[in-house]
Amino acid sequence: MLLENKLKHFEALLESAKKFKQQPHEKTFFDTAIRNHYENPTTELLEFFLNPQESHELGDVFWKGFSDVVQAEIAREDEVSMGQVERLERECVTHSGNRIDLILETDSHLLLVEAKIYHQQNNPFNDYVKYAKTRSKGKEILGLILSISGKSEARNWYGISYQQLVNAVRPYLAEQMLNSPMNKWNLFAREFLLHLESYYKIQNLDMNRVQFIFDHYQEIQELQKLKTNTIKEVVEKISQQLNLMIDNYDSYNKYESWGGIRFYNHVWGNTSNTTLYIHENRGETVFGVNTYILNLPQELEAQALNILNYDQDERHAQDCKIQKYKGERWLCIYWHAPEHTFEAVESLILEKASLLDKIEKTLR
Repeated sequence: MLLENKLKHFEALLESAKKFKQQPHEKTFFDTAIRNHYENPTTELLEFFLNPQESHELGDVFWKGFSDVVQAEIAREDEVSMGQVERLERECVTHSGNRIDLILETDSHLLLVEAKIYHQQNNPFNDYVKYAKTRSKGKEILGLILSISGKSEARNWYGISYQQLVNAVRPYLAEQMLNSPMNKWNLFAREFLLHLESYYKIQNLDMNRVQFIFDHYQEIQELQKLKTNTIKEVVEKISQQLNLMIDNYDSYNKYESWGGIRFYNHVWGNTSNTTLYIHENRGETVFGVNTYILNLPQELEAQALNILNYDQDERHAQDCKIQKYKGERWLCIYWHAPEHTFEAVESLILEKASLLDKIEKTLR
């Protein structure tokens, strides 16, 4: 009775946890880059997209979004325009040898942009402004810190967040994509905006989800332990049945890091095996059983598939494959249990392992 109540409690706990299921993050080109979070590549791309004269053929899409954010941040009553971009310069060296990430010069302003991702705001900002005064030609100088938080820790410098920039650019980019759908740079620009948003995937921590884990940490540990021990007992039970049902079968197992659990037979003298693989596919749990046959002569493969009843068995999940790994050749056949019950899984493993045993003992 105690165990039954415990299981009911775990069922309620799992039901409560469903609302915290995380949606998969949409990957971008930049997620595959080694330096995808470094500040220099981000500044380089900003320079490229902010320049209306660049080869991206997006015109002033990024500049309009950027200037909208700047105007909203400085919040002036006169709503002075930021003007039109005349020149951009990255890694601009001051007279003291310090480097300004990006300078945007328009017909009315000199914008100093310091792009921060994870680094602290401890730059020589006063030197940046001192240098800018030597080349401003009477234009107004504005210091801008672009960061994840959007906050400025430097006096008289304005803070802008990457999310603000993304939100401001997106409507202009959407309009551009409608007007010029064949421009390849539309895709790269969209990917860049998604990449900037990815900086927030850790920042936007769901505190309700965190608190749920903290509140039920010990119970979750118990549930994980229950899962591990139960799967171990399932494997031992199936191994025992293999030894009892198949003549001259001496079962041993291997737990793979990717989740598969292999059932081998010592007697065969090779590593052909039947593998149980429980995994998720499109939000559903799949109980798969895979048959792996090692180094079977190619001319015998048709006979092996016939023994396994491959063509008639509707439980095969996909086409069989030939895979080569570390100089060895594997014939791989994939099955799925029709029902999510122990009986269905056990029956499928015992059946396919028995047929594999016939292959190993008659075709070798």
